[in-house]
Amino acid sequence: MATETNYDDFAQDYSDENESSLLNAYYERPAMLELDRDVAGRRILDIGCGSGPLAAALVERGARVEGFDSSVAMINLAQRRLGESGFGCASRGLRNIFPTLRTHLMMW
Repeated sequence: MATETNYDDFAQDYSDENESSLLNAYYERPAMLELDRDVAGRRILDIGCGSGPLAAALVERGARVEGFDSSVAMINLAQRRLGESGFGCASRGLRNIFPTLRTHLMMW
């Protein structure tokens, strides 16, 4: 059973700020996407996926993304954002969720 984190208290506000903040929208997210431009068909683990903005960009480029975040509220926002679009997510221990995890790239 997942436990509540501090992010659960303000997940939506954090997500809204993260979408367009100078650091995330114009520096961190573009830099992460530049690490490997050709992600089509690859499995990528997004550790600390939050509400899923990076995962969404990777899915748009054809990747299958597994997201992990300690905040259940953030995972819920990511699931709403991405729906059934090739995104899986978890908020519990990675080893229990993905015992045979094989990814091409891990991002956090």
